Amino acid sequence: MSNLSTAVGAERRRYERFPFRRMVTLHFYEGAPIELPAIDISAGGIGVRSHINIATDKMCMAKISIVILQGNLSFEASTQVKHSIFSRSENGCILGLNYVKIEPSLQTAIVCLMRGLSEQMNTTHDAIARLGRHHTL
Repeated sequence: MSNLSTAVGAERRRYERFPFRRMVTLHFYEGAPIELPAIDISAGGIGVRSHINIATDKMCMAKISIVILQGNLSFEASTQVKHSIFSRSENGCILGLNYVKIEPSLQTAIVCLMRGLSEQMNTTHDAIARLGRHHTL
C-alpha cells in the first residue's frame, strides 16, 4: 500500500466524496456557532465554503444533517481543519474538515445514504431524459 503521507492531490483521498450542498453548523470552541454551506462529504470528513480563512489544525464541532426520504440522519462530529484554500469559483475559502473521532457505523451510514441519494438523482435524471425521447400515439 502506498504511503498516504507522501501522496499529493486526489491520491491523498482515502474516502469516496459525494456532492453535498447543505448548510452545516460549525462551532469553534472560542466563538459562537456559524452556518456554512457544505460542498462535499465523505466517511472521513466534509468540505465547506467559508467567507473567512480558518487556521489549519483548528478544532470545531460540526453539526451535519443528511436529508433522506424517511427524515434525516443528523449527527455531531468533532472535526479538525486540514486545509483552507481560497477558491475563486466558490467565492471564498474551501475548508477541508476531517472527523477526529467517528463511529465506523456512522461512516458506513454516510456512504450508504450518499450513494443512495446519488443513485436516486441519476435515476431521476435518466427519467427526465427519457421524457424527451418517448413517443405518444
